[in-house]
Amino acid sequence: MWGWIVFGVVFFVFYKYGKKGDKKEYDNRKQQEHLPTTTSTQSYSSHDKLNRDLSEVDRKIRLAINKNEMDAAWGLLDNKSRILAEALSSRAISYKEFLSLDAENYYHSAIFLSYEGRDEGAFQYMCWYAFLSGKVLEDKTVLLLKKYFDKANFVNLYFEQVMSFLAKLPRTHNSFSDVSNFLRNYIPEYWADEIKQYKNEPLKRLGLAYQNLPLSVAFKEAKIAVRALIREKRKYKTDYEAELEILYGLAVFESMAIPYSTYADTPGYNIMNLVWKNTNEFTDLTYDYQQVGYKKLRLGVTDIKWIVAKWGEPQTHSTLNKVHHDIWCYYEREFVKRRNDFCANFGVVKY
Repeated sequence: MWGWIVFGVVFFVFYKYGKKGDKKEYDNRKQQEHLPTTTSTQSYSSHDKLNRDLSEVDRKIRLAINKNEMDAAWGLLDNKSRILAEALSSRAISYKEFLSLDAENYYHSAIFLSYEGRDEGAFQYMCWYAFLSGKVLEDKTVLLLKKYFDKANFVNLYFEQVMSFLAKLPRTHNSFSDVSNFLRNYIPEYWADEIKQYKNEPLKRLGLAYQNLPLSVAFKEAKIAVRALIREKRKYKTDYEAELEILYGLAVFESMAIPYSTYADTPGYNIMNLVWKNTNEFTDLTYDYQQVGYKKLRLGVTDIKWIVAKWGEPQTHSTLNKVHHDIWCYYEREFVKRRNDFCANFGVVKY
């Protein structure tokens, strides 16, 4: 009964506001941050200073990855792009040299994303590498990448979308600012910023959040939206059990993730991402209120009050990860396998 009610309401939101399949996993905000600006904070008068700074950043990146400090590594990759932009502004390097060096940075970003299981992001960055390095888009590297993603059950449509985007980019440019402006105009608004305009439109807020699941902040935004729907129904004294089912279901699905996967040596979100993309939450990730309860879920005091008032006290309290631990373990192994396959295809070894 639980699953069908949740299915009905979520299907409505899914149909009206978009499907989860085209999630922006690669994170548009990261892409915007990665684009260097032309504002220089220091001057590179020689290649020597530039090479020293780049070597130091590379050393820190390797150190961060070896320590599994992925956030730090991401920040350092961004710093490297800024250094290159400053060198270009200072005329320490030519525009052609800049493209070559920044292409290498995109390549490393793609490899980094593949380790993190963010496959769409790795794919996009590798395509940027092909473009910036001046390679034809059908070269061996991109074809190998396409083969990898086909094997990983990624639809050709995504590949075609990326190719279409790259085809629109001008192949000759007068300045870096021309390219920068072109990219900034193309990149869509980051969803977490866009969702703020739907503060008083809970259905639209829920629809946009649902498109970006299983990001933790998307679960949070979705629950906020559903609470608003419940409060509205309570205000007019109408039944809100369907909305309560959605709120509870979101909290249950969120509990499938754990903070860190020791087996895969990666944040739990990366495994959760594979689970979310490759399972049907209504047939594969079944659950029962009496079995899962509420104490180990991310629910507020008021949420629990509503739930207990409707359904009473459960028999036990658990998480979806414990209920379907076999599925979690399977995707931990799958994550490691796919990461190893990716590295083998490109002859990459971990830093």
